[in-house]
Amino acid sequence: MDSPTLTVISRRAGFRRAGRQWPAEAVTVAVADFTPEQVQAILDEPMLLVTPTAHPSDAEAGPAGSGSPAGEPAKAGHAERADRAARLFAAIAALPDDAEHRTAEGLPEVKALRAATGLADVSAAERDAHVDAFIEHIQPLIAAPGD
Repeated sequence: MDSPTLTVISRRAGFRRAGRQWPAEAVTVAVADFTPEQVQAILDEPMLLVTPTAHPSDAEAGPAGSGSPAGEPAKAGHAERADRAARLFAAIAALPDDAEHRTAEGLPEVKALRAATGLADVSAAERDAHVDAFIEHIQPLIAAPGD
């Protein structure tokens, strides 16, 4: 069974967080190598562009909806895709659970995601893909112990 990973790019080479030094190029690390508190610190750190992946083979592809086909090697656009995914994941987690920000099904409103992320081109399909990835990979990492 493959364990979840994070692909991380530091905005500044050598930046330190969660007990490690991060390079300015993409590096994939196993979530299991960190405590839940360290994972949260990595996800919350604005100096790090973080893309969660289901397993190491997914790390070379962008997040669902990123436009990067599975298996295509990471290219110069990886930092931009990681930044976009990080913005979407942060907004998905932070949007209030009210009718102004969520659909009747509880999904973030596309308009609310666009406003929260500053990304004018977020589509419903991209939202759905990132919500699915958030539920599968991020939410379990940030759930309180005992949940």
